[in-house]
Formats: sequence, structure tokens, C-alpha cells
Amino acid sequence: MRHFLLLLTATVLSAGDAVYVATFRDPCRMLEVHRLAKADAARDQLTVSDAAGSRSVAVTVVAIPGTDHVLHRALVDGLTPASDVTLRFGSDTAHRIRTLPTTLDRPLKIANGGDTMHKTEWFANTNKALAARDPDLVVFGGDLAYEDGKKGERVLTWIRTYYETARAPDGRLLPFISCIGNHEVVGGYGGDHTKAPYFFAMMPLDNLAYRMVDLGEQVSFVLLDSDHATRIPGTQTEWLAKEIAPRAKRTHVIPVYHYPAWPTVKAAKGKTPYDNRVSVMIRELWLPLFEANGVRLALEHDQHTFKRTVPLKAGKADPTGITYLGDGAWGVEVRPIFPDLPHMAKTASRRHGWLLELHADGRVDGTAIDEFGEVFDQVTIPAK
Repeated sequence: MRHFLLLLTATVLSAGDAVYVATFRDPCRMLEVHRLAKADAARDQLTVSDAAGSRSVAVTVVAIPGTDHVLHRALVDGLTPASDVTLRFGSDTAHRIRTLPTTLDRPLKIANGGDTMHKTEWFANTNKALAARDPDLVVFGGDLAYEDGKKGERVLTWIRTYYETARAPDGRLLPFISCIGNHEVVGGYGGDHTKAPYFFAMMPLDNLAYRMVDLGEQVSFVLLDSDHATRIPGTQTEWLAKEIAPRAKRTHVIPVYHYPAWPTVKAAKGKTPYDNRVSVMIRELWLPLFEANGVRLALEHDQHTFKRTVPLKAGKADPTGITYLGDGAWGVEVRPIFPDLPHMAKTASRRHGWLLELHADGRVDGTAIDEFGEVFDQVTIPAK
């Protein structure tokens, strides 16, 4: 039976190129569909089928620098929320996907993690472990392929591996969004969009690495750039102040960024991880905006560890504060935890992802799942 399943999988994958779906604009009504293809492959139209019927969508070609591959991209809009959609490029394999709901009539399931692919098998393992829980959306925290703005072949491997292993139990594709991390940018920090050619090729973001992703009127993800292609002070923080305030009464407002405000490793001699300049800026400029606008959960990454803080407000434990989950260990070599850090409820050096269930009453149930599918931490974050 196992041999048959492997043969069947190989047959399906050989029938067409890898396909993935990002959904930054409106996950409830719009899909950003991509096919990985050789540069000389035919640019087939995308056929989209749903309850309203079938239609063809034009495709654009996006180069993947330094490789002999491109992305065939189709932006599909006018879809019905919480509905099944079938996608097919030309005569390739048809793929199913589901748009997200605009309301929380049932808990919305989010898979989250960052720092995804030192080794392909580690990435694949955690993909499978989280996909088995049937998430509605994957929210990545940057450092996807570890291409450093230079290594295009790693991008191709990432796309193919995600396509092959990040499938819901019923076989459908899992859409994702992602913030940017240091390993998407030449030099890591202090760059701009020109220093992150692969990230902006993969994502239809118009060269802007921060944005709001709204799901109806109840849920907002705040994707931020922790000094990789955009500076933290100035325009980005001004944008954050302007955009988060009107969303303060939403049921869930969840910031997602790469470098953490409350890191768990990487300390200079005589310092603690909290002294990192990026962490200090985030705590000074972003956290007051989070705390003033109803945030109860923030998603942090980069450190290659597991962490869950106690609820924090103004830098101190407070049951009405924000819980910070992290710390970016989806598919990377993990690191030892800095000893005796305050604010931490639980830490570990363990590859994992979080499954977050967002409830209509504002509650979040979080489950930490390691690369082999084992649950090793759980938390309930109360409504604001």
C-alpha cells in the first residue's frame, strides 16, 4: 500500500508544476495563485471553478532571478467567502483550495511559525504535522527559504516542498501569508525591496513589506517588517498607528513580525537578548500601539527556539497584557535558550509550529506541535 501511495503521489506531481496560493489582499474573496514553471514553458491561463461556474483568468510571468524558472501568477477575485474553489493552469493537475470565512461562526484555525527551511526534511516534517490539523491559513514569520537574497535554487526547493507537503487532510492546498525576515534580504538588516528580490518575486506585495490582512470585520493580521527592507521608525510606525487604531474593536488583531520584542537567544557579551537594538525599537515604538489597540497575542520569530511569554503590559506581567508566542523554529537548527530570562512562561529548543484557534468571543486556544506531530504546550489567551 505504501509503495502504491508513493507511486500515486509521484504521478500526480509529475502531471504539472508546483502551485502555491498566497492571499495578502482579501483571503475571503481573493486568491493570488502561482505556478512554478520553466522559463520557456507555455503561459497557460488559469481556469477557476466554484459554485458560480468556471472562468479563465489571465496570467502574468514573474522572473525568479538567477534561475531558469519563473512564476505564472494569476490574481483571482470575486470569490465567495468560505467556499471551495478549483484551480487549473492549462491542462495541469486541478487543485482545490478554500477561501476563508468573513465571520467566526466556527473557530478559525491558523498555523503559525517562522524560520522554515535549513533542511528540506525538517521543513517537510513540520508542514505535515501542522497540515494534519486542517488549518484554514498558514501565517509564516519570515526566513522561509534561507536564500539571503542570492540563492534562487533554495526558493525553488521551498516552493516544491510546500506544494508537496503542506496539504490539508482532504488534499486541498493551504493558502499562506508571510512577513519578511532577515534571510530574505541581502545583508539581513537595513535594506530595501531591491535587497529582497526573491521575497518580492514570490509575494504580490508591490515592494512593500508591511500591510494589514483583514478577514471580514473580526480578524486582522498586522504584517510588519522588523528592519529588514523597511526601517522601524518613521513611515512604518506612522502607518501602524494610523491603521491599527480603526481596528482596535475587532475581535482579533494579531501582529506578525520576524525579530522579537522579547528574544530568547543572541546576546552580546555582558548583555541579555532583550538589549538587542531591534528589540528595543520594537518595544519602544510598536508595543505601546499594540497595547493601546486591543492586541492580546503577538507572533514573533527569528530565534530558532520555542517560547511563550506570560501576558505582558508595559514590560511587566499583567493578566490583561499581550502574550508573545514564538520563536521561529519551524524547520531550522535550534539554539540553546539564554538562561534566567524574565517574562517567559515556557521555553524549549524544539522545532515546532503553533496551531491557533480564533474564537468569536475573542478567546485564542494555542497548541504547540513539534515536527513529529506531538503536542508539547497549550495555552488559552482570554478575550480582551
